Amino acid sequence: MKIPFRIFLAFFCFFTLSFTSALAGPLEDCAEYAKYGIPSEDGKLLCRTGYLLAHDGDFKTPIWVAEHLTKEKILEKLPRKDSFRPDPDLSPGSRAELADYKGSGFDRGHMAPNADFGWSAEAQSESFLLSNMVPQNPNNNQRIWAALEGYVRDWAIARGEVFVYSGPVYIDDKAGKSIGKNEVGVPDFLYKVIFDPKKKEAIAFLMPNEALDPNDLAGYIIPVRDIEYVTGLNFLSKLPRKEQNRIEKVMPAGMWGVNAPSSEKSETNFKPVEENVAVGDFHGNTSSHKFHRPGCKDYDCKSCTQIFKKREEALSAGYTPCGICKP
Repeated sequence: MKIPFRIFLAFFCFFTLSFTSALAGPLEDCAEYAKYGIPSEDGKLLCRTGYLLAHDGDFKTPIWVAEHLTKEKILEKLPRKDSFRPDPDLSPGSRAELADYKGSGFDRGHMAPNADFGWSAEAQSESFLLSNMVPQNPNNNQRIWAALEGYVRDWAIARGEVFVYSGPVYIDDKAGKSIGKNEVGVPDFLYKVIFDPKKKEAIAFLMPNEALDPNDLAGYIIPVRDIEYVTGLNFLSKLPRKEQNRIEKVMPAGMWGVNAPSSEKSETNFKPVEENVAVGDFHGNTSSHKFHRPGCKDYDCKSCTQIFKKREEALSAGYTPCGICKP
């Protein structure tokens, strides 16, 4: 999203966005992926065989990508055939090109992963469109992110079906973090939200776009609502508000029944936002004198009692930004 993070948080507490527009014309073919609503109406909607996305012409990356994975789809196994290419439905200058990634040091990171589309050669091919990708740290893309994608497919098989929403998070615009002639935005964070429509429950992940230990995957679980706070998106908007609140405010205690790799940090990295904490503010830890965003894995509600409305206020008070959530 292009909304500066500090400005967005200041306004989010006052009103919640709800997007209910129906898909029309060619987008009707993607009604399956919009069954529970689209996360926002920003960007250009692009309907593909296996997913629906909203593309950001400024960052040249998706805002969100929506999939519907089923057991039957995942069990189909067509061989992978790489075909990375710019999206022909986007104009030059508003899209990423292959040359932008060349020599950048970043992977062309799929948001809707190719391995999800063994059921369709066309869907596999479309997964390689650069509109479905972000500049991703190689040691993130090929390790912890790949592990998460594998879990999602396992959940689709075990649960019968899941809806998946993936995308980048930009904190305070590009701030010079871009690659190539077309200035493709390098995300600060990546998110993935997985919703089980049968059990009416969700699990979500938010992780920095940097090298991370796959053994710590469970440490990046976070409530869906916290991802909404960070991105300005509105997931599951077609569900009743009461049901959204029940699903989105909860952080699962485990990895949805899948045994996650052991890690000392896996149970404690992220903590849910407590009801008595002002979510839209920065929270200063009076012990460490660091300030955080809610949901940070170093966030401690008991010690984070100093509330700042703006980042500048925290800095003026002598607090230093957390190196994990980078407020």
